[in-house]
Amino acid sequence: MRRKHLLFVAALCALCLISEDAWAKKKFKKVDSKGIANMIFASSGIGKGKEKRVTLKDTFTSGDKIYARAYFPRKVGRFKRGESCHVHIWVDGKVVWRGSYSGKSLPNASWDQIQLYIHNTGDDDFKGGMSRALKGLSTGKHKVTITVLRDKFMKYKYVKAGKGVTKKPVYKPVYLSKGTFTYVAK
Repeated sequence: MRRKHLLFVAALCALCLISEDAWAKKKFKKVDSKGIANMIFASSGIGKGKEKRVTLKDTFTSGDKIYARAYFPRKVGRFKRGESCHVHIWVDGKVVWRGSYSGKSLPNASWDQIQLYIHNTGDDDFKGGMSRALKGLSTGKHKVTITVLRDKFMKYKYVKAGKGVTKKPVYKPVYLSKGTFTYVAK
């Protein structure tokens, strides 16, 4: 009898953990008509399935920590040779920074979201590249948009190279996630 109760409690706990993650995805993850998922922001880390435990923000100042949870419309899938994943920062409508995940740092094929360490986190992604891009902004209020995209192999293109022809791969950018916040540089 005691074993049955213990198994019931363990099953109930597992169900609650799974339900919390599923609830968080439904409440926080949104996919637009173009198939691009959203991104949420906070001044503390946003653990997977733990979104309701942090205070989400859409405005930050230069001294704030900035974390993002970037949702993907579906599992990112396997990356083939030559394919990569990128993060771009747009400020006031202009690209100010680009970074690429490659090799071992590529997202796992089963991931449907990723946490980004953007600014003042002590563990900023891309060796602090995103943080430096924000620190270099002029004083005032700025609209910052962050996008996550991947290259997807499309076809081979044949290019003349001297007297011969070379076969080169052609990749299509596929946008996975996009989010916007206001950044006040002081």
